[in-house]
Amino acid sequence: MTEPGLRYGGALLLVLLGTAALRAQEGTPAPRETTETSGHTGAWKIIAANGTFLADATLGSVRDDSLFVVAGGSGTALPIGTIVRVSRDNGSYFWTGAGIGALAGLAGFFIQHAANNYASRCSSCGDGEGIVLMIGIPTSALLGALLGGGVGALIPDRDELDLSSMAPAEKAVRLQKLVAEEPR
Repeated sequence: MTEPGLRYGGALLLVLLGTAALRAQEGTPAPRETTETSGHTGAWKIIAANGTFLADATLGSVRDDSLFVVAGGSGTALPIGTIVRVSRDNGSYFWTGAGIGALAGLAGFFIQHAANNYASRCSSCGDGEGIVLMIGIPTSALLGALLGGGVGALIPDRDELDLSSMAPAEKAVRLQKLVAEEPR
């Protein structure tokens, strides 16, 4: 059978990867419709009612009926009544997907390994089991991480605030909250 050290080593590896996946999730963004930023610093895209937009903007402040932003090195005042959407692209969920995928790969390996050991009870079943574990654990984790990371890369991470159905006073309040929560 398996040496106790290998069993405990596999369990320890599983706990460490689980902890890494949870730490990766700590930086996950706010929901798609938000008044809070996700902690990311990045450029905002501001879309007006007529379809024009201002890209790569940094939010400055809200005063009276205008949103002050910095874009292209100069400050600009945008009338709040014309703004319909404010969004920021933060990348993707690659690392979250990779962490979850690694855990799923390890879980699949350990379930398969336990099923094989249970199904084939023989006197020589422990021969070469250390090699199986040494190769199977990292390979399963790596393949799971690659698959999970690929899926996570397909999911966009975006902060977005839809203002299209709001009155100008409500838009001003929501934009003030967004500016106040923006990391400086």
